[in-house]
Amino acid sequence: ALNLIDPGHTPGAYCFVPGNPKHKLLKVHVATPATVPLQTSVTPGTVIASGVDGITVACGSGALNLAEVQPEGGRRMPAGAFVAGHPLTRLE
Repeated sequence: ALNLIDPGHTPGAYCFVPGNPKHKLLKVHVATPATVPLQTSVTPGTVIASGVDGITVACGSGALNLAEVQPEGGRRMPAGAFVAGHPLTRLE
């Protein structure tokens, strides 16, 4: 699931990448509405697609394409670059 950052701070969103032994924070800097048909049974937070164009995540209503992210302790980068080293199936 994507979460909004406190309105008193810089606008943005974040989610967690499931991992072992702990989940890693993933800040979302740039996201746009995705134009993909969704089945009603898709759980919010499910990664619908990921590749060089970014990460498409199901939301409560529709989907978002994450274009620029920043992993915990890392630098800001295109989402496609993040996916190259971190295959995803779900965000929390």
